[in-house]
Amino acid sequence: PSNVLIGFDGSIKITDFGIAKAAAKSSHTRTGVIKGKVEYMSPEHALRRPVDGRSDLYSLGVVLFEVMRGEPPVHGGSDLELLKRVAYEAIPPLGSLVPDVDPEIAALIDRLVAKRPEDRPADGASGGDTGVAGSFALNIVTDSKTEAALRAGSMVDAGAGDVAVKGRN
Repeated sequence: PSNVLIGFDGSIKITDFGIAKAAAKSSHTRTGVIKGKVEYMSPEHALRRPVDGRSDLYSLGVVLFEVMRGEPPVHGGSDLELLKRVAYEAIPPLGSLVPDVDPEIAALIDRLVAKRPEDRPADGASGGDTGVAGSFALNIVTDSKTEAALRAGSMVDAGAGDVAVKGRN
């Protein structure tokens, strides 16, 4: 998507990632008009249910899924068809579609794109529970701290800001 930026140092920045906070205020610009790209919308957002930071983590999972597979897990069709599919269609495990992906990374991405918010990590810092730990880290930072946090390799709690993804060895 157009909001994924790659820095000269190889870091990846995902901008405009505060949709959960914005959606909590108003998920529609006017009656029946939904904000955001449908393919990256969480199931709860598609169903017009309350959203929180786990909705943003779902969208991040869709981007990572697309990076690994070459297309988002749900794609094609009209916006209405996509809304229904995002809300109800099961996403196959990434490892079944891309057999050579690292199983720990596939497990993390599968957790991020879980249909039910309670099945996703509670926040960006808890994504490491799946055993990915030092090999893949999610740094979730606020707008003003993005660059500094990436340089320092630190994690900052999610806010209404950007999400930066940085691989670590």
